[in-house]
Amino acid sequence: MSSAEWQRLDVRTLWLTALYLLGLVIVAGVPTALLLLQGGVAAWLVSLVVGGGGVVLIAHGVLVDWVRWWYTEYRITEERVERRFTFVFRTHKSVPRERVRNVDVNATIVHRLLGLASLRIGTGEQDMFGKVSITFDPLGREVAQALRADLLHKGHEGPEVELARFNLAWIRYAPIAVTTPALGAGAFGLVMQVSDWFNLQVAVVDFVRDLFRELPLIPLLGSSWRSASCSA
Repeated sequence: MSSAEWQRLDVRTLWLTALYLLGLVIVAGVPTALLLLQGGVAAWLVSLVVGGGGVVLIAHGVLVDWVRWWYTEYRITEERVERRFTFVFRTHKSVPRERVRNVDVNATIVHRLLGLASLRIGTGEQDMFGKVSITFDPLGREVAQALRADLLHKGHEGPEVELARFNLAWIRYAPIAVTTPALGAGAFGLVMQVSDWFNLQVAVVDFVRDLFRELPLIPLLGSSWRSASCSA
């Protein structure tokens, strides 16, 4: 897989970015639209603000990612691993192959859906900015696996052994993850900002207060605790 020719990352990165942003738009846009509709805002105006804003956000994100994809190139030669970005300014990162100590292939759920993976090449060394590494994200899954085998000289070894497999039951622990409150706070902040444009912040606060007042919070926490204890 070593090649002296400069190559681009996988063009499916545009779909990857679009799907991530679509998820963000849904998470933030749906509650915003519901609250605005409950506050008496016309449906056509809600569709225009929320739907139009979502389309603009996704289009802008895909455009930015297209610039990153078009002007980012990489190559792996017999001596070095290199990545460069040339747009307005130029950055070039290079690591000697003999210093490569670990090569990780990672893939989120969205990566897997599109047949993509992220390749991270580390040297085990550190500089003033942290660990010295180069990341190619995304690559085709087969390309990433082949590059990993080539860099680690594992082309003649036996098949890889599966160490772990994703279990759908793990999703039940998502509400207690560290990132969940942060994402919720961000979405709520966006809702409050949009409601302020229509002078509906008081109505939103009243709606949220009434919603939590009616939720059986203590029984809910108790049920979650018993479920976690049984699973353990």
